[in-house]
Amino acid sequence: MNTNNENIDATLKKIMHFCAYRERCVYEVYLKLKSFGCNDPQCIDIIQFLQKENFIDDERYAKNFAESKFKINKWGKIKIVNALKQKKISDNIINLSINAIDPDEYNKLLYNIVEKKIKDLKITEFNETNILKVQNYALQKGFEKNLIINTIKNIIRK
Repeated sequence: MNTNNENIDATLKKIMHFCAYRERCVYEVYLKLKSFGCNDPQCIDIIQFLQKENFIDDERYAKNFAESKFKINKWGKIKIVNALKQKKISDNIINLSINAIDPDEYNKLLYNIVEKKIKDLKITEFNETNILKVQNYALQKGFEKNLIINTIKNIIRK
């Protein structure tokens, strides 16, 4: 990238450090560049340079994001999808990152979350109110309603 402007060079150096610190998506980089005072053409040029030099890659970002939110934060797919959409990640890339989550691990995590919530609430009787409390908790974590209901049914049958 040919830049004669010292200001752009300093901005480029700062944004490269920003990207090297942890994985970033294009939208995060764009917002950071805007906070540095860059105009849209400058932002586009810098982002294209960073993509070419492999500093940013939305697909790599989305896969890392989905995996970490699933494994560390114990988020369900719905919550992960919504977070990625807020970061302006394309639907194609979102689908790739979500499909990379192992279905068996996903179901096991949901089962563990539901089972733990039942224990935390000290539920001994599975009435509608108690089931709704557990269901709402799992919904807040971003899991799909049909999977939650099936998981609760499987636990009740035990």
